[in-house]
Amino acid sequence: MIDNTKDDVPSDWRALARSLALQCLTQLDVQGDDFLQDVPAFIADAQVSSEIMTLASDLAHKAWETRKTSDELIGKTVKHWQLQRIALVDRAVLRLAVSELLNRPEVPIKVILDQAIELSKRYSTAESPQFINGVLDAIARSLPEVIELRNPQTRVGATAPEPDDQDWSAKEVQE
Repeated sequence: MIDNTKDDVPSDWRALARSLALQCLTQLDVQGDDFLQDVPAFIADAQVSSEIMTLASDLAHKAWETRKTSDELIGKTVKHWQLQRIALVDRAVLRLAVSELLNRPEVPIKVILDQAIELSKRYSTAESPQFINGVLDAIARSLPEVIELRNPQTRVGATAPEPDDQDWSAKEVQE
């Protein structure tokens, strides 16, 4: 569980939500669907704002629901490795990030990859960030429709959004 002391809390509330979602995913991987009923209480124990609780819960649930698709993409990318041989935390980081790549077109790819790398630095081994980066970069490149959604200027006849039209996720890159 997250230690909510001042030095340990990420400055970005979305990063904190991802951290909680990651912890939920590792619990779900160990305990299975039975833990789904405990997710709200687990997140509430972190004593965070309702925005963080909502995002963490949404991220965890969506990543768990889409894990089969995520696992297929991860499996195709890490040839010669069985998914179960990937460290528990690394697998959860990958599932969370792939779920965001697939389901959160409003969040820039760079943000998703950077956040996944930060989670792996914080919760996994020294080798994990490079592994996570390589796998997610390959997955992101293999999903042209995801890239197109995030880069509207690449569509034929499309123009880049005006700065005032950008949502909060664009600001997330700058933080």
